[in-house]
Amino acid sequence: MVECMPELAGTDYWEAWRQIRCPTLVVRGVRGNFDEEHVQLLASLLPCGASVSIPDAGHGVHLDAPPRLAVDASPSAREGRLCAERLRERRDQPGAGV
Repeated sequence: MVECMPELAGTDYWEAWRQIRCPTLVVRGVRGNFDEEHVQLLASLLPCGASVSIPDAGHGVHLDAPPRLAVDASPSAREGRLCAERLRERRDQPGAGV
């Protein structure tokens, strides 16, 4: 896949990723391209990021497991928890100001 999109493989998106300020859910299909640690890293770099792994799904989670994705990614069910969980984790880190 990387060979067919060389401009994507050669671009550093980390700085742009860190600029995201809205609650963000990083979705991973367990049979997909990314491991759990990478997805957790992506979520941890955002002020209100979280991650979810969908079993029995690959890279196209929306195609492989739409009902499960709808439940796990429902904004009404997750949006408030995303930011609260992230802010709580940061508050509880040693040296963090309250």
